[in-house]
Amino acid sequence: MSSFRLYVIGLVKQGSAEHMLSVFAEYRAARAISRAAISQNDFNILSGCVRNLKSFVEAGAPEFNQSELKDLGKKLFEILLTGSTRDLLLLATGEQRSGRALLPLEIIAEDPEVASWPWEYLYDANTKKFISQEFHPISRGVFTYHTSLPCEPIDGPIRLLLILGVPPDDLHTTPQEEVHRIRQIFSTQLDTNAFEIDIVNASYEPSEISTKLTSGRPYHIVHYFGHAQFDYENSQGYLAIQKQSGGLFKLDANASQIYSPTVEFASQC
Repeated sequence: MSSFRLYVIGLVKQGSAEHMLSVFAEYRAARAISRAAISQNDFNILSGCVRNLKSFVEAGAPEFNQSELKDLGKKLFEILLTGSTRDLLLLATGEQRSGRALLPLEIIAEDPEVASWPWEYLYDANTKKFISQEFHPISRGVFTYHTSLPCEPIDGPIRLLLILGVPPDDLHTTPQEEVHRIRQIFSTQLDTNAFEIDIVNASYEPSEISTKLTSGRPYHIVHYFGHAQFDYENSQGYLAIQKQSGGLFKLDANASQIYSPTVEFASQC
């Protein structure tokens, strides 16, 4: 699968009058570069918006509406994709659309703070769309010396477990679109006999996750679609599975939670 890589070079330093970020874009053999100068005032506004969004996602406050999300996404888009980098994206998007394949965006930043910005909400003011919902799945990371472990060849079909942590009729997410997109990605690149996708709707019964994971048939990929929050008291994040019957099921790093689905929360994501 072809991807569109964006390398964000530069550090944001407290007290600087201006922050300069260079963006190097790469698609197949094509290259492009652009630079974004962010004033301290604009940086403070952007950082404030990012903090408010994270607080809203984790705790439901302060209020963060669709208009504010679009404004934040537009600011992020203008940092990352402007001039020649945007031109290259348009070219790559056109090529991939002709083959009916999605074009993932890989964002790799030098500064961990920049990497933590919510790039998943990139918003294109020209098309009036969040690009990750339209055509571009997004992943991100930082520059690191650590390399991934070598992957052993897979004997037989690739097995993926897709865990849906929200009900099918959730008003704020699109679980069925996620299922469709994942099937589309795999079917575009592989023969139908070369992969298997099992779907667990954890909103009905969270313990079904453990049933699948201990079934004796190993999964090569486990993909979760749903909400997550952060437990400040215990200093750890957790999956916040929204149960069909109401309330939340908290699944944290302690695997025993999977086997004892008794912890529920009345609060909403």
